[in-house]
Amino acid sequence: AAARPLFAERGVQRTTIDEIANSADLSVGAVYFHFQSKEGLYLALVDEALEINTKAMAAVDRDLPALDRVIAAGRAYLQFALEHPDHFRM
Repeated sequence: AAARPLFAERGVQRTTIDEIANSADLSVGAVYFHFQSKEGLYLALVDEALEINTKAMAAVDRDLPALDRVIAAGRAYLQFALEHPDHFRM
């Protein structure tokens, strides 16, 4: 969770494990122990974002006419973006 706003604001390349560890009040070793790499941590957050978005899309009524389904999916995606802006950026 501490890495999410750092990645969203500064990007993966410009965010360091030291900054993430400091933000999470953890040692650098603890971050590496759980995620093996900065990229592994980023991928875990992307997976989290995809899971949230998948749940939002699953809520769209599949029995709606096609155009209404497209509109409902667009609204669900917009809601995802508004409620989870850091996840959306990923």
